[in-house]
Amino acid sequence: MNLRPGSRKPLAGTCLVAVGPARIVSRVPSLLVLAALLAPGIALAADPAAPLSQQDRDTRAAALCKSGDYGGGVKLLEELHRETRKPVLIRNQGRCFEDNGRLVPAINRFKAYLATGDIAHKDDVERRLVTVEQRANFEGEKACLAGDYQTGVQRFAELHAELGKPSYLHAQARCYDQNRQYERAVNAFRDYLRVADLSAEERGLIHARIQYLDAFLADGRAKPAAPAAGIAAARGAPSGVPEQPGKGSPSLAMSRPAAVSPVAGPAWRRPVAIAALGVGAASVVAGVVFGVIARNNESDIEAASQKAEFFDTGLYDSGRRAAKIATVTLIAGPVLIASGLGLYLWSRAEPGANPSAVARLELAPILDADGGGAALSFRY
Repeated sequence: MNLRPGSRKPLAGTCLVAVGPARIVSRVPSLLVLAALLAPGIALAADPAAPLSQQDRDTRAAALCKSGDYGGGVKLLEELHRETRKPVLIRNQGRCFEDNGRLVPAINRFKAYLATGDIAHKDDVERRLVTVEQRANFEGEKACLAGDYQTGVQRFAELHAELGKPSYLHAQARCYDQNRQYERAVNAFRDYLRVADLSAEERGLIHARIQYLDAFLADGRAKPAAPAAGIAAARGAPSGVPEQPGKGSPSLAMSRPAAVSPVAGPAWRRPVAIAALGVGAASVVAGVVFGVIARNNESDIEAASQKAEFFDTGLYDSGRRAAKIATVTLIAGPVLIASGLGLYLWSRAEPGANPSAVARLELAPILDADGGGAALSFRY
């Protein structure tokens, strides 16, 4: 053992060299196991472009879909499907689109899965297909009720292109009709008649609506009423519920049109509305005046009472009468004003007017992944 010159202590480094190899040799088995566990991660870090396994890519695709990057998630799933040809990967693409609100692409993928004939997830996919179609239909109806007929018609056109159901052509026609796009409504109704399998009665009702709208477009003097409630009655399906996949009959709340009376709106609405507004305003003014009279009489009576003086009983009687009149007129006035305003807005809601200036009370159903509900709005 080496010693420092003039010292009896051994060199520290020499001791480490003497003891270290024995310790290293004793730990060799543990080091080998650790190296085997770390080898895949080290290789991936050294080569970032190294391909992931199929399971890793499937997991990564699910994470991308959950984070909102449905484009990246669907791309990974498509690559996996090209390699493995597993039908479940098509179903997973549909779920990715569905979870991110891409309803029409989700319908496309669910239909593609069903076309493979795989039965492992058939029941689940059929349920999802019905739910997604229902959500897409509600989105279109909501847009039409809100006056955004471009969005509503586009959604119905996408559903028709994907599912081929004539009921979506009728939905487009009704959306145009509701939003006073009469020329487009006529063309859409005619497209619907060309492909729909309707009874003679149903076909006659559609023809009647087309003829009436044509008359309005020809002279501009007719006042086509909005489609009656019967035009939204479904044949073979409850309102708002799509038909089961593969069925051929029309569905949704738009399959069966009903006759619409060609009678124009009554002409008395606006004069009566103006009269009601005038009488209501006069009633409010009269109520204020009689209220002041009643208050003055009350003040005079109180002043006489405090001085222990006699007061004219007629003053008391006239004060009570004035108070009663003020109460009645102050109640009737606002009611008449509200009624007159309602009639006036109703008189403005006539076809041919600017749709943005028309007053409408709108109720739209809402259905999403968290539940359902309704949206109520007033437009003027």
